[in-house]
Amino acid sequence: MHTAVVASGVVAAGLLAAPPASADAYVRWTYDSRPAGMPATADPARTLDSARATVRKHSGEARVEATVRLAATPQASDDEVHLVLGSVDDTGACVPDADVSAPVDDSATVDIDAAVPSLIQDHPCSYVTVVDPASSTALDRLDGWNDGVVIVDPALPLTVRSGGHHRLPVDRWSYVVVGVELPEHASRLRLTGEHTPGLRARPVVARDLDAGHYRFRLPVQLGVHRRQWLTVHGHAVGPRPGHSTVRIRVVPR
Repeated sequence: MHTAVVASGVVAAGLLAAPPASADAYVRWTYDSRPAGMPATADPARTLDSARATVRKHSGEARVEATVRLAATPQASDDEVHLVLGSVDDTGACVPDADVSAPVDDSATVDIDAAVPSLIQDHPCSYVTVVDPASSTALDRLDGWNDGVVIVDPALPLTVRSGGHHRLPVDRWSYVVVGVELPEHASRLRLTGEHTPGLRARPVVARDLDAGHYRFRLPVQLGVHRRQWLTVHGHAVGPRPGHSTVRIRVVPR
């Protein structure tokens, strides 16, 4: 249930009790409230259409996974999408505690997958912005609300492995092969690669998978002429959601 709407347009929702140490805890965020003065641009490729995020606590680590959609596909962009998790101050504003980001490339969809520095229960407010990094100007913003904590225990023992395709061209989209072992049915599997200054990746989503071994091609762009490490996260959704991570060595071809 939603609770009070603060002055900034961010909706704060009461959270359930902290989960057991062995359980995974999820907070789902939906961003659909645009504050006054936004967007500050007439360019739809720099305007937010929608955003959803999940903040997940697993094995002592908290991660944020988000999918942000722009109103149009950019032709060429240096913009960044930022997702802020914060605390509400006395004036009702959302004060940032954590700020994670991803670059805007040639897709209208921007995926964020990053660690956050504190526990998910510490963040009662959140918002997503499109930022011009040259001027640090917020071009658009959507404020969010969450639906509380979902506790999942036990977790599915999902395994993600390197598939062996590690030599990539520079400044051109190619792929790496990722192996996945599912011990039971999953209604949805999502593979994401962490962005670094020299490496970009696009997510892969597969649905309605039976137990078994799978190989997927994850789109990756190597941006530098030197070795990089790609961290790939696999997330399975089903009766027992699971998570697994692998680091893949990528070298220029």
